Amino acid sequence: TARIMMWMSWIGVPMAMGFAWWAGNSVLAAAVAAALFAALGALGGKLSPGLAPVAAALSWVGQTAVWNAAMAGHPWQIDMHMIYFAVLAATMLLNDLRATLAATVMIALHHLTLTFAMPVLVYPSLTLAENLPRTILHALVVVFETAALTLAILTRHKMDARDHAQAAELASSMQAAEAARAGAETALADAEIA
Repeated sequence: TARIMMWMSWIGVPMAMGFAWWAGNSVLAAAVAAALFAALGALGGKLSPGLAPVAAALSWVGQTAVWNAAMAGHPWQIDMHMIYFAVLAATMLLNDLRATLAATVMIALHHLTLTFAMPVLVYPSLTLAENLPRTILHALVVVFETAALTLAILTRHKMDARDHAQAAELASSMQAAEAARAGAETALADAEIA
């Protein structure tokens, strides 16, 4: 799943270009930034296959940040924030708590940093008095969503462990039954000989 999500991250490049064009912003800048996040995701997964889910999640959060920035100045820029929540929910497909937590941290750092440093890349308003409460609200929603996703992932892991234990127990029982059948056949053969 992580590999598929990493390759699908490349879809973010034409999407970023389309958003930038729609909003009247630099198509080239959006394309370069989106390609950078897609490449970093793919490279991260290749360099450390064990961290491929984390690389995939971060790549998608990066794409979302680019799309949000590509819409700077457009009335729909604020609506782009819904994609952060959708991408965070999609990390559930990776079944890796590290990926979900890494995506959460990246979203939080992105919003918090740009609220102060470059608010135009996050929100249509440039006033800190308007953007800071908005960032706090988004943070609360992200924390709530992450808590629910964490619980779901841990529950899935627990169910998977239980299923593996039951499968091992069933295999052991089948081996014991096979051994008993073989013993019974041997005893029957011995009885027939006697």
